[in-house]
Amino acid sequence: MVFNGSRGRIEMKLVEKSYVNGGSKKSDEGALRGCEIKVFPMFDEPYVVPVVQGIGGHGGGDNVMLRDLFGISEPDPLNRAADYQDGALSILTGIAANRSLRTELPVRINDLAVKLPPRK
Repeated sequence: MVFNGSRGRIEMKLVEKSYVNGGSKKSDEGALRGCEIKVFPMFDEPYVVPVVQGIGGHGGGDNVMLRDLFGISEPDPLNRAADYQDGALSILTGIAANRSLRTELPVRINDLAVKLPPRK
């Protein structure tokens, strides 16, 4: 994944082990082989950002999500947990993309549905 901006570039390389149901170990599902984030500031030296990985699938993200859904949530200072509005926007993004592919025109998410209530 790469982001280019007016102040530089960020590259993220994420490699997960492959998992095929019945063809490999269940513990390989979402297991990371490696993750690197590299920042290329405009007019400065590039540097690598340390990545902290938790234990379990998807760098520990599976365990966090399961605790949020079925257990006791931990504090989320980065506000990463998705709510129903995030889910609705995700679905609407897919609908907009499919409609755009079909019509070959831009599609605005706001034109697809009733307005979502403002976030609290």
